[in-house]
Amino acid sequence: MKKFKYNLESLLHLRGKKEVDLLQLYASQIRVRVESENKYKKELNRLEIVKDSINNMRSGQFKPADQSYYLSEILRLQKLIDNLLEDLNKKEKNEEIARKNYLNARAEKGILEKLKERKRIHHFKEQTKLEQKLLDDIVSSSMTHKM
Repeated sequence: MKKFKYNLESLLHLRGKKEVDLLQLYASQIRVRVESENKYKKELNRLEIVKDSINNMRSGQFKPADQSYYLSEILRLQKLIDNLLEDLNKKEKNEEIARKNYLNARAEKGILEKLKERKRIHHFKEQTKLEQKLLDDIVSSSMTHKM
């Protein structure tokens, strides 16, 4: 039986490498987004702590000088949170792009793998037919020689 050889094997290998590379890129984008989310949540918590401390101070002694400090701190944290939210949105978009690229690469590789499997099955069917024909020819030629 003739050995099966897939002509697009090198292309399949390259697509597999591309899929792995894009999967690693997607994973790094997820990691970056998660880090950004954590920073965002941390700053939100800091803002809540500052607001809580202001509420606690208002129930007791609250100096006017402290109020300007806390207001400026609240404004600074709100600007920081807005910037972090904007950054987080960009990172989510980058993650989504990386995910789509990975899924496309996976689909392209899957198409080639399915094509390879179909060709392999077709090859073995053809080889089986050729072997059967060869056996039939041998049997018929031996039968004609015996007679």
